[in-house]
Amino acid sequence: MNRIEVLGLNHKTAPISTREKLVFSPFQVKDVLCLLQKEGISEAVVLSTCNRTEFYLVAEEGVSGRETAVSLLGRYCDLSAEDFEPYLYDYRDGEAVRHLFEVSAGLDSLVVGETQVLGQVKEAYQLSIEHGGAGSILHGLFQQAFTAGKRVHRETGINDNAASVSYAAVELARQICGNLRGKTILLIGAGKMSELAAKHLFESGTASLVVINRSEQRGAELAAKFGEKAFPAPYDRLREKLAEADIVISSTAAPHLIIYREAVEEALVKRGARPLLFIDIAVPRDIESSVGELKTVHLYNIDRLESVVQGNMQKRREEAERARKIIAAEVDSFMEWCRTREVVPVIAALRQKADRTRRAELEKYHKKLQQLSPKERQLVEKISQSLVNGILRDPMLVLKDSAREEEAELYKQVLSRLFNLEDGNDGGGQERRHGSVPGGAPENKPAAETRRRDETTGGRGGDT
Repeated sequence: MNRIEVLGLNHKTAPISTREKLVFSPFQVKDVLCLLQKEGISEAVVLSTCNRTEFYLVAEEGVSGRETAVSLLGRYCDLSAEDFEPYLYDYRDGEAVRHLFEVSAGLDSLVVGETQVLGQVKEAYQLSIEHGGAGSILHGLFQQAFTAGKRVHRETGINDNAASVSYAAVELARQICGNLRGKTILLIGAGKMSELAAKHLFESGTASLVVINRSEQRGAELAAKFGEKAFPAPYDRLREKLAEADIVISSTAAPHLIIYREAVEEALVKRGARPLLFIDIAVPRDIESSVGELKTVHLYNIDRLESVVQGNMQKRREEAERARKIIAAEVDSFMEWCRTREVVPVIAALRQKADRTRRAELEKYHKKLQQLSPKERQLVEKISQSLVNGILRDPMLVLKDSAREEEAELYKQVLSRLFNLEDGNDGGGQERRHGSVPGGAPENKPAAETRRRDETTGGRGGDT
């Protein structure tokens, strides 16, 4: 079976100072996927969010996914391996599958049970598809990861009392500032995180919201969603708005700091003794860390939000145990699919060879068969098919069962040798070998399962 490997780091294993050096934009992901393919990685998906960077890999034989990814990360991000390798985790096969399913279900998130990460996993997969990174194995893996994530959120209460990093930011603002009514919020950035933060702020009764974004149009569009209490402001008025705000939430995609200590010191002179709260939920960070040293200023970054959410998470942790049982079942299902797909080429080749032999024998008696009526010829055809199905039924079932018991390779070799199947191909089944439909696009799992049943039973569905 092809080895699936995941290599990555996240908020549990690495500080933000390390994570922010290993964040990839969609354009950079395209480059990384191309480089991985050149270095012997046959399939890859790169997941890069504010809390994690992970490589999901299927390597060619003799290629180490870990060594390849570590080397690429060092070169691409201009880092030595010592800078980040101690923070990496590396899972393989079943454990790699389990990890992705837990990520998709929100079990590995800063806020346990949050749903935003499932969308991020889907975006990472789609980006890989667009740039030729994901093949049949990762296609099957990620499709089942989406199923696992949806099942967990549907069948458990893990995302009750909705929480996210943005929600946690608002909860922090409420803890520090008390009632948010009458407070002026400055929101820097107009992405999804900023929009979620704005939503929770308005639910908390914020007096006014000022949105600043480098793209004034996007900032105006976000402000317009929240009615007359929300106002856009141009980016060049950032310093002025710092002096007016009570709470500043920053979540931009800027690759560098956007708020420096000197600008905050200037704002403090204008605002007097009124306290100012900064919540920096961007990766890389938006706000210079020394800002938190100033009097009357509170600065929290994304790592410090973890302590804020713990009080609301006990119920989710209890539900997480139920979720892990669902994940375990989904992992078992996927691993069985992986093992079973390994024997599909042999099953297809065996059926094709048997059917060619059947048709060749009928051809020998073509002239005699022509003397029969159409109904009689149809009956002969049906009888010959039934004979082939009956003879092949037991070996095919044994081969499928051996895949579940991890003995597939032995039985594949035996059947290939006994029936002279040319290494399990016999000139046919090449497209199925890679789990693809004739057009070359990855097939979905239900279609694959149906096809395997038909190959085993001669199209008789549930007969086996």
